Amino acid sequence: MDMKNLQKGFVVPLLLVFIAVLLVGGGVYVYENKKAEAPVVVDTETQQLNQVQPTNTPSQTITTQTSPTQTQNSFPLPSLNDCANKTDEHNKNLCYEDIAIEQLDISICDKISSSPNPNIKLFCPDAINNKLAMVKADGSYCNKINSKAAKSGCWYRLAVLKNDITICDNSGGNKDSCILQFAGKQNSLKLCELIQSSRTKATCLFTIAQNLVDPDLCGKIVGGDVSSQRDSCYESIAEKNKDETLCVKVSDTALQFGWNNRNSCYTRVAVAKNDISICANITHPQQKETCTSSLK
Repeated sequence: MDMKNLQKGFVVPLLLVFIAVLLVGGGVYVYENKKAEAPVVVDTETQQLNQVQPTNTPSQTITTQTSPTQTQNSFPLPSLNDCANKTDEHNKNLCYEDIAIEQLDISICDKISSSPNPNIKLFCPDAINNKLAMVKADGSYCNKINSKAAKSGCWYRLAVLKNDITICDNSGGNKDSCILQFAGKQNSLKLCELIQSSRTKATCLFTIAQNLVDPDLCGKIVGGDVSSQRDSCYESIAEKNKDETLCVKVSDTALQFGWNNRNSCYTRVAVAKNDISICANITHPQQKETCTSSLK
């Protein structure tokens, strides 16, 4: 096993929450790029939330909206007759849906059958209203969305699009992630305090600490469930500042194989400074060997 890669596994990724989002907020439907095979039908609210969680990073960019006359595919949009001539019902439904969304025409959604996948017909109007809200920067279209998860995601995206934090109040379960976007951009600790989720608040503090390269802010990340984020905060800044004294603030709790994050911190700083003497601070034999071998 590559011990260097294993060690890197203990360095928590920059942002653990985003979960992601990863998209955005369960409300964004990427209909343009669906695969031809029939998807498994799952609980729709859960599916939406899992599809497009907002990405909780201050560097998140707003996806440029596709114009009503532009298709994201490299091939021409089919005609309604093309869709009608398809023999596979699922592909026919997807065809109608693609045209409806591209032309922002909800009436075309009526051509979609409820079989074999009822979600296509169900989500088609929501997807159009979501897109209209972004194209026109108009929240009235978000209110027309039926799915609760999709509606909150629409408001989240609109807040970011219009750079208006007051719109976050409409974003439901995405409100914390919505506030996070503005807190990270403004480096506002005050906005971090408005966040209810301990993990999202920790990410907020982490983000600002990294932006300002301020290790004191890492100490504000408190709670057992966010200790890994606190460790990563100190590790990252220690590496940036080439300051091994910050590593003592990182937890030395034993993880897999007895390794710990403090030793990882010393390794990162040693490599950053190109100073093999820092490896002497490492208590685990294999981690120390990894550190010294990186500098030979």
